[in-house]
Amino acid sequence: MGDHGCQRAPSSLSSRRLPLVAPALLSGRLVLRPLRPADRDDLFAILSDPRVAGRTDIEPLASPHEAAELLSFLAQRLEQDQGIRWAISLAGGDRLIGTAGFPGGDWSAGCAEIGFEVSPEQWGRGIATEAVRRLVTWAVREQGLRRIEANTNPTNEASMAVLRKSGFVEVDAQECGQPGHWSRLRFFAWAVSPTS
Repeated sequence: MGDHGCQRAPSSLSSRRLPLVAPALLSGRLVLRPLRPADRDDLFAILSDPRVAGRTDIEPLASPHEAAELLSFLAQRLEQDQGIRWAISLAGGDRLIGTAGFPGGDWSAGCAEIGFEVSPEQWGRGIATEAVRRLVTWAVREQGLRRIEANTNPTNEASMAVLRKSGFVEVDAQECGQPGHWSRLRFFAWAVSPTS
């Protein structure tokens, strides 16, 4: 996140900020639950879809094995107090239809980055907005965050709309990327005001 102040500080067990397991969070139509190995095939279906990967900073997954490795990596990030991610499921069901969470930041300083993706079959239904709003509420009320940041592809109007509907404001555009990736990012931030 460069110049925007949400750099990750080194962590120790005594300064742990994240829960050891992602808590189940309810929100109207959704259940945000811990990711698990059984989510591999649903995660692969979403992240191997070029319509999804093209809106993110990752290459499409090439195999279910890569989805299993990603799930393992995300569990390791949580274990190391470096990030937390949830499975998004519809209430009354258990199938993963997306993920959302905080891949990084400096929790001890009250700042984190948020990210999300949803299956194209669920696009246009407000799923991502509902999930982001619920996570922001959890992060502020339960974790004491004061600032949440997000970066998005400058052509990803849907994600920018999700962020705006969730109270984020665009604060910057920045150069970044690697060959074959975006050359600019749109930078958004959500901050708790002193009266919030």
